[in-house]
Amino acid sequence: MFMKKIVSILLGILAIVVLVGLFVFAYFDSLPQEIIKITTPLPTISVNYSNFATVIAKNSVVKAIPSESTISLRFYNFDSGERVFEKSYLITTGKIIEGTGDSDIALLLHSKYLKELTNKNFCSIIQKANKNGDLGFETNLSSVALAWKMKSMYQYKECLGM
Repeated sequence: MFMKKIVSILLGILAIVVLVGLFVFAYFDSLPQEIIKITTPLPTISVNYSNFATVIAKNSVVKAIPSESTISLRFYNFDSGERVFEKSYLITTGKIIEGTGDSDIALLLHSKYLKELTNKNFCSIIQKANKNGDLGFETNLSSVALAWKMKSMYQYKECLGM
C-alpha cells in the first residue's frame, strides 16, 4: 500500500512536470522569434552612396513610412559656390531606390554628413544637419494634409526635421 502511494505521487509529479513542460514549450513556440533569439549587437556599417539604399532601407524610420507615401532624400554640396546635387533617393515603405521623382516630402542634406552616416545613426545625423542649417525640407502638402498622411511617422518627426 505504501509503495502504491509513492508510485501515485511520483506519477502525479511526473504528470505535472510534463504539463508544465508542454505549457512552456507552447508558450515559447508562440513568441515572436525576435524575443527568443539571443541578440548580438549589430555591427556598425559605414554608409556611402554605393550601399546607402541597402543599409538605410533597414532603418526603422524607413520602415515606418506609410504606404502610398514617398520621401525624397537629396544629397548636395556647395563645392562650386552653388548648390549641386550629387545623389537623390526615393524612399518608400522599407524600400529605397536611387533617382528623382514625385514625393510628399523632399529632404535636402549636405553630403558632408555622409562621411559620418552609419546604419545606427540616421536620425542623429539628420538632426545634426538640421541643427547646423544643412537640412532642407520641402513639401507641397498643407500642414494638415502632411500631418494626416504621415501620422504613422509622428514619433519620427524630429528625426526628419519636421
